[in-house]
Amino acid sequence: MKPLMSAAQCRAGRALAEWSQSDLAAKGNVARKTVADFEGNHRTLQQQTKLKLMAALEGAGVIFVWATADNEEGVSFVKPVGLPVGLPVGLPVGLVEP
Repeated sequence: MKPLMSAAQCRAGRALAEWSQSDLAAKGNVARKTVADFEGNHRTLQQQTKLKLMAALEGAGVIFVWATADNEEGVSFVKPVGLPVGLPVGLPVGLVEP
């Protein structure tokens, strides 16, 4: 089973993605109050809700780091790279029509 993010990881991941609570709520298809309550440790989320929020953050480039004997939990960030400008939609990278 995939580990689930903590409230601190949610706050940090959202900050790295430069998203508001409303942004994350919209992208995760949940209410903004759900995000706010979770991040404030006022609410425990169901597994499915956490997975939706995690997927949204991961899609923005957030990488979850899980606690080990040597490290604390946290997040990292890799800015997603899009396709080069002008590349025809629907063609795999490297295959450009003449």
